[in-house]
Amino acid sequence: MKRIGDILTRNKTPVVVKDGTSYRQVTIRTNYKGVVLRGSQDGSTILTKNQFAVSAGQFILGRIDARNGAFGIVPEELEGAIVTNDFLAFDINEDEVEREFFNVFLQSPIFLKACIKASRGNTNRKRVEAAIVARVEALLTSCRMLAAEIAQTRTHAAHLLQAVLKEAFTPAAK
Repeated sequence: MKRIGDILTRNKTPVVVKDGTSYRQVTIRTNYKGVVLRGSQDGSTILTKNQFAVSAGQFILGRIDARNGAFGIVPEELEGAIVTNDFLAFDINEDEVEREFFNVFLQSPIFLKACIKASRGNTNRKRVEAAIVARVEALLTSCRMLAAEIAQTRTHAAHLLQAVLKEAFTPAAK
């Protein structure tokens, strides 16, 4: 069994926003609509000066709207863009999970349910707590077990097909 820490590693690459420098900012659309460019601004108009850089291929989620499907994979065109502390960026260990499989898993009702369960707050905007990490770990374990069962079933089906074909094409003994 793998731990979520074997699959995801929090990445907090600090960026100190400077006046006179242009920065691309990231946002995440709700309802699984992806990670997109929020816009570009000069550092003088950005109030939160301590931000974080994101990298293409990272998993990112919005603390406020994760329960509404605000998470995804950072696309290539947003390499080096910045986010506030309200966004959590993680490097994906592709030795442990395929990025495409993980991206499909992110869009599953199981993952969304985990985000809803781990969210808290008194208004419509709820922030995701650390409890989501434990829930995601449990869900990823279930996914790995299902993937192993599928692989085993495919192997059994291939062997069964070979046996049926052998039987069908072996001349009958007289």
